[in-house]
Amino acid sequence: MASKSTTFNESNFNTSSNTSSLTINIYFSAENQVTWFDSAWLWCACNGETQGYNVSHPKGGSVWASFTFNNIAHNNDGTKSVAWAWGCNTGTSVLGNITDEGTKTLTQINRYAYTNSVSGGNIENNFSVSYTKYVNTYTYKLRVSIPNVRTLETINYNTSGATFQLSQSTIEDLYNTYPNTDTFNLGFAVETWSGSTKLSTGNEVVKSCSKIDRIGRIRINGEWKKATPYIRTNGEWKKVIPYVRVNSEWKRGR
Repeated sequence: MASKSTTFNESNFNTSSNTSSLTINIYFSAENQVTWFDSAWLWCACNGETQGYNVSHPKGGSVWASFTFNNIAHNNDGTKSVAWAWGCNTGTSVLGNITDEGTKTLTQINRYAYTNSVSGGNIENNFSVSYTKYVNTYTYKLRVSIPNVRTLETINYNTSGATFQLSQSTIEDLYNTYPNTDTFNLGFAVETWSGSTKLSTGNEVVKSCSKIDRIGRIRINGEWKKATPYIRTNGEWKKVIPYVRVNSEWKRGR
C-alpha cells in the first residue's frame, strides 16, 4: 500500500522585514518491489507560489523532494498561516495522481514597537509620542535622551499618544546642559519589554525642543532653578514673562 508524508522546516526569521522561509519536505513510496516511473512532474505550492521539478521512483524505492519558499511576509503582529499543497501524476496504478495539502501555522516573529512621531517641543509643556505596537503582552517604556550622548529619563509608556511631561530633574538638567541656547534636539524612543527583560531599544525620533516659556529661571549655586515671576498690577498679582536688556536689545528671559 502506498504511503506519503509532508514535513516542514522553518528558517531565516527576519524581525525587521517581518519575513521567514519555509521548506516543505515531501516523501511518497509505492511500498512494493514492482512499481516505478522514470520521470514525473512534482509540483509544490505555498502561500500563492508554485515550484516544481521532475522526480523518479525506482522499483522498491521512494521519492524524496524539498521545496523552499523564501520571504514569506507575516502579519503585523508576527503571526502567519500558509496554505500548502503538492501533487505528482505518476502514471502508475499504485500511486496514481498522489497529492497532499493543508495549512501550516508558522512560528510567530517577535515584533517590537516602532516610534512614529513626537508632538510638543517646549520642555516645560506636554509631550506625546505616537508609536506602533504589535504584541499586546509586551510592556513599553519611553526613553528620552540627548541623542548619541546619554539617556535623560525612562518612563512607563504603554499607550501610544499619551500625554506626559518631563520630570523636573530632567528640565533642570537641560537648562544646565544648554545654558546659552534656547533650542536643542531631544531623542524619543519606545522600548519593548517582556517582564524585566528589554527586548528592543526602539528606533529614535529626534525632536527640536526649546526652553522658552512663560516661566522664569534664576541661577543659584551654579544651577538654573525654576522661578515663576509675578508683578502686582491694579491690586492683583499677574504672571509675567521676564525680559532683560542685553547689548541694547531686549531678550526674553529663561
